Amino acid sequence: MPRFHTGVSLGNVEFVTRSEKAILVESENLPSDFWVPISQIHEDTEIWEDSSPGEEGGLVVTEWWAEQKGLA
Repeated sequence: MPRFHTGVSLGNVEFVTRSEKAILVESENLPSDFWVPISQIHEDTEIWEDSSPGEEGGLVVTEWWAEQKGLA
């Protein structure tokens, strides 16, 4: 059963930009051009779609999405 309420921390990231449905972040721990669907950002995150370019903080995503991407 998918777990949407459990979060997985992807560590500190830098917010780059956003589209209508996703945010682009950078981190040495993630692949380049790493887009995260806004719908998969967990409530415990520090980076949101309204963050400013260059802003840094912890990114938490749903466990289900992290598993789908091989990050959990």
